[in-house]
Amino acid sequence: MVRASADAAFLREVNRYFTLSKGTLVPTLFYRPQRQLLFTLSASAEINNLSVLGNLSKDEAAKASGGNLDVQRLLRVPDGQSFVASQRITMAWDRRDSSFNAHSGTYLLLGVEHVNSIPIDVAVDQDHPAGHFLKLSQTFSGYIPI
Repeated sequence: MVRASADAAFLREVNRYFTLSKGTLVPTLFYRPQRQLLFTLSASAEINNLSVLGNLSKDEAAKASGGNLDVQRLLRVPDGQSFVASQRITMAWDRRDSSFNAHSGTYLLLGVEHVNSIPIDVAVDQDHPAGHFLKLSQTFSGYIPI
């Protein structure tokens, strides 16, 4: 009924205009009171270090990339070092006949995630605010045999 896991990752992205180092630890607890229900509780702690090269700002580096969306996503962290902590809870109700090739049934997933991002090497002020957001997610699928 109860399982646990812990994931750790380290990423070093070296780009023409910046370098980004990211270390993450994610412990997760799974609770399945019955076959159709699954509850998941997880937290994560992440250290980021963004170094933009050539005295460019993050915005200038994003523009210099030619509108590359992957580069713009990577630059969504504060300049310098930052710490990110998040908590997430999800509930899945799976009434499908098969998880991999469903022909009938329904699937519902609801989740909420709370995230705080705090710059480390600068004071938190108007120019370097702490990030704080709440993410709600949902998925619904229905399968009807024809």
